[in-house]
Amino acid sequence: MTDALNSRLAQRSSNDPHEYRFVFEGRTSTYFRIWIVNVLLNIITIGIYSAWAKVRRLRYFYENTWLDGNNFNYHAEPIKILIGRAIVVAALILYNVLVVISPFFTFLLIGYIFLLPVIINASFSFSMRMTSYRGIRFGFRGEYWPAFGIYIALPLLVILTAGLTLPLFTKLSWRYFGSRLRYGSVRADIAPPLGALYAQFGLSIIVLIVGMIPFVLIPAAFNATMADELSSFSLWHWTFLAFYIGLTLASIFYQTGTRNVALSTLIFDRRHQLRSYVGRLAMIWIGMSNLIVIIITLGLAWPWASVRRWRYQLDHLVVMGQGPFDNISGMSGTGGEVTAAEFVDLEGFDFGL
Repeated sequence: MTDALNSRLAQRSSNDPHEYRFVFEGRTSTYFRIWIVNVLLNIITIGIYSAWAKVRRLRYFYENTWLDGNNFNYHAEPIKILIGRAIVVAALILYNVLVVISPFFTFLLIGYIFLLPVIINASFSFSMRMTSYRGIRFGFRGEYWPAFGIYIALPLLVILTAGLTLPLFTKLSWRYFGSRLRYGSVRADIAPPLGALYAQFGLSIIVLIVGMIPFVLIPAAFNATMADELSSFSLWHWTFLAFYIGLTLASIFYQTGTRNVALSTLIFDRRHQLRSYVGRLAMIWIGMSNLIVIIITLGLAWPWASVRRWRYQLDHLVVMGQGPFDNISGMSGTGGEVTAAEFVDLEGFDFGL
């Protein structure tokens, strides 16, 4: 009777949610040495070393990111990334040369548009396959037409609606990526609520307006003599500057808020759920202060800013797990097309970890 009771208590204990926290053990001083070598070798090799620089950078951040006593790893080979980038650059140069020869070749963009979903899927697959935790690789299995609808058609709708459908794009893009994500033999699922995303959108509009106010009021602070000297052209410059700064603050606010909403619904194996609670105003402060310090130090503070941002985000990300991770096994699969991955990386679509 006692043994049965102890067995039930042990089973209940193993099924109770347990908080697994992310920990980053990297140091600015160590990463600075990696970064400065990367910069110097990139200059000496006219950018050829950038593939090795990318691998060294990601390996440092991944290998110093820990969860439940185990760290992450990045497995990409620099030479394959270099070949992929060379093919991408050659293709872009060829396209521009053809357009100069004849405007007719501009229609090649149509082919690029229909090829883009393939490139995006291959990039996601490659990036995830090169990432592992506990020796088990992540994976991604994309589909052409859903990717076409989300990444080609939906952005056009966002533009036509003056941004009002941006939360819908955010929901569907997170849903597309998260629901096709794999870790070993288990799949992930994600379901960010549209209402919560629109709430973040509404708050971001307020941040946009509030962020513009100080810079709109600056010309009004001038005395009458100075105000007379300000031309309408310079006033337009002030207005544009105010909008740009406000939009930057609103973008950080929106991206942070929607990231919290989406990641907090990401579940692996129906038992392990992420919780993200990154401060939106804190990320604005980190982003703006990082930029100022980088400018003041002529770029030398870049490693400090990178480590600072990475550590803060990980400090506010946890996994609520019901049971240990030991029952998740690995799986084989294609690694994705490195050439496509590098193309998307150059275009700014790289998701990373």
